[in-house]
Amino acid sequence: MEVCLTPLEMACIEESIGLAIKDTYALERLVWTFEKNLLPEIYRDNLKNWMLAVHFCGAYLHDRAALASEFPLINEQSLLGTNQALFEMEFYELEFYLKRMRIVILYHGKQDYIRVKLKTLLRAYGYRRRSAKLMTFLKQGMERYGLVSFLRGNQRCDIKEIRLDDMISFRVKSEK
Repeated sequence: MEVCLTPLEMACIEESIGLAIKDTYALERLVWTFEKNLLPEIYRDNLKNWMLAVHFCGAYLHDRAALASEFPLINEQSLLGTNQALFEMEFYELEFYLKRMRIVILYHGKQDYIRVKLKTLLRAYGYRRRSAKLMTFLKQGMERYGLVSFLRGNQRCDIKEIRLDDMISFRVKSEK
């Protein structure tokens, strides 16, 4: 599976953490500089196009009806840099959560971790049980985005092996 952070997903991340416009520019520049391997190929060499696409998507999120009426001939999928197959992916919401987690930890957060109970994480995305397939996807996604999980006391853990009520901290792997 191709790892990709679309302009629409970046706009959603910015929206979810409530950044001021000046901070969105800084975050987009940081992501473009240090996370190029996550970006669609067409944005990897052009910061201006990346930022314009993200800002258009942000405007789209705020007023879809107005933009749709102003740009009726534009193909929404190509404009937003999305791929319909991405949204049809079985665990898309968790995939997006992992991307968001990486961006927030590295470039926005005041802490170098995000802490959550496994049960809370799964419930937030509509899962009531942790199937082997779901946990395998979560573990592979963590590897894809360079995330590691810890229990209290900085004890590294395997997300497949912990209890649902365990509080886990996600961190980005150090490049050492």
